[in-house]
Amino acid sequence: MDLDPTDDRLADLLTRADRAADAPALAADLPGRVSRRARRRAVARRCGVTAAAIVVASTVSWAVTARHQQPAPEILATTKGSSDLTAEVARLRDEAELHRLTAEAIVRLRADRRERQLAAKAPTRPDPLDALAWQRERAALILVDRADRMSRDAGAKPLAVAAYRRAAELFPGTYWADVAAERLHETHRY
Repeated sequence: MDLDPTDDRLADLLTRADRAADAPALAADLPGRVSRRARRRAVARRCGVTAAAIVVASTVSWAVTARHQQPAPEILATTKGSSDLTAEVARLRDEAELHRLTAEAIVRLRADRRERQLAAKAPTRPDPLDALAWQRERAALILVDRADRMSRDAGAKPLAVAAYRRAAELFPGTYWADVAAERLHETHRY
């Protein structure tokens, strides 16, 4: 049986199944536990960011302090010729450029890593066919669950059999339709 997602019968069936199903039982204090966990995670995140900022500030402070405490190089202008000084300045410029390029590469790598992490965490749209299959499984589960509850009451056994049969007929190929068919078979054995 091929179900067309635009078919009103499917929408009606799912709507009726949702209305017929009882709300799932929630664990005691679930909303409180969720909000406490979110607060703990936010605090941990802030602590991590603060610790990272402290480490960076300490490193920069140490580097600046160490740099200013180094003795000033002696000026040897009298012993070196101007060509030696020009060569030294060129070497220092090349070294500074190398450090600048290295720093830019590190910043770029960190930005790329951050983008990949954000892309991995980004929610993706589910495939419509997967969403439909999930809804079919859920609707079949609701019917089987309701039939299970009715099967415990001796007076409602015929209604339970009808609910199992509906789940098996309306949602073939789903796990819960197979469960319904198995339970129908079990009820006819006894």
